[in-house]
Amino acid sequence: LRSEEAFKAGHLPGAKHVPADAIASRIEKLKLDPKNPLILVCETGVSSRKAITEVQKLGFAEVGALDGGVQAWRAAALPLVK
Repeated sequence: LRSEEAFKAGHLPGAKHVPADAIASRIEKLKLDPKNPLILVCETGVSSRKAITEVQKLGFAEVGALDGGVQAWRAAALPLVK
């Protein structure tokens, strides 16, 4: 749920880019299976928490947000890909 520039600068392995302001239309285009868990990630964890309800309305039952977002991921020295 970050800008395209931020996503390209480094994102979690396997992540798909979906801008926060277009979450509903972009998630539908990804054709994800709503039976599978989905983890939303933004820079700090705030935007992803706000988006959980919207994504649940799209039929995803198991939706969570990465606490602390990419900032926490970096702080834990976990890998990012470009």
